[in-house]
Parts: sequence; C-alpha cells; structure tokens
Amino acid sequence: VFVCSISVGVLKEDIESFKAVVSLFEGAENQIVFLVTRSENSTEEDRNKFRNEIYQHHDLQDVIQKISQKKNVKEENQSLRILFSGAVDGNLYNQGSTTIVCKTMLNVTEMRSDIFQCIFAAEKPVQITETKLYRTQGELEKKKQEIIALTEKLEKLKKEVSE
Repeated sequence: VFVCSISVGVLKEDIESFKAVVSLFEGAENQIVFLVTRSENSTEEDRNKFRNEIYQHHDLQDVIQKISQKKNVKEENQSLRILFSGAVDGNLYNQGSTTIVCKTMLNVTEMRSDIFQCIFAAEKPVQITETKLYRTQGELEKKKQEIIALTEKLEKLKKEVSE
C-alpha cells in the first residue's frame, strides 16, 4: 500500500515515491494499492476526479501499464486500485456538530469498507521472497560477505608481508 494525502492534490514527490515503491515491490504489482488519506470530507465526485488525475498523470503511465500487464487487465483504469481513507475530527463532536459528524462518519465508514473489501478480495497473498526488495537484500548480503572475506584476506596478506 502506498499512502498519500488528498489535501493538496497530486504532488510530484508523491508520484516519485509511488514509482519507487512499485519498483521495490516488483513482483507484487498485482497487489499494489494507492491509498489517499485525509479524504473524510471528499465527495464521490472529488474522489473520482482525484482517481482520474492519477490515471491520467503522464509520469505514471509506465507504472500503470506495468501493473495492468501483471494483473492481465485490458482497461488500465481498472488495474491500479485507488482507495480513500479519513477520520472523524473529534473536535467537531466536542463542539456538538452532530450533523457534520454523522455525515463524515458515514463517508469514513464507506471508505473503510472499500479498504476491507480490497484486503479480503485479494486472490493470492504476495510472497515477499518474490519481490525485488527481497532479492536485492539477498544480493547485498552476498556482496557484504564477499567484502568481509576480501578484507580478512587482505589483513592476512598484510600480516604475512610485515613478518
């Protein structure tokens, strides 16, 4: 799950971070979800506008296409799951704004329901060992061991030369 905030729209940094997450979790593209927080006051229209902004963003086309191919989906707007989340502001409740609190609570409940549906609908769990992140860590560990061995060998040679 990649998380960003709806409060300021789509930021360049969000796009770059999302692409980095997708790259790190290469091999698990079919389970990637774009989660937008601070959406408690958004309408369905706002959320659809934000979704379209993501789907149409020129810097994401290659990532969305990659996810589409991994999911074997023809319609790219169906490949990347974009979900929304938010929270009820406790201050509104304390101020007695029950109408606003109830409306926000319904909105938040609907969004959280979508998140749970997405989680429980996952067809197959992601095997972390199949991701680029895991493979890269293994490769780094091997390189670390090689460096340690070479350093020990170098120290041994230095000792032999100095004797």
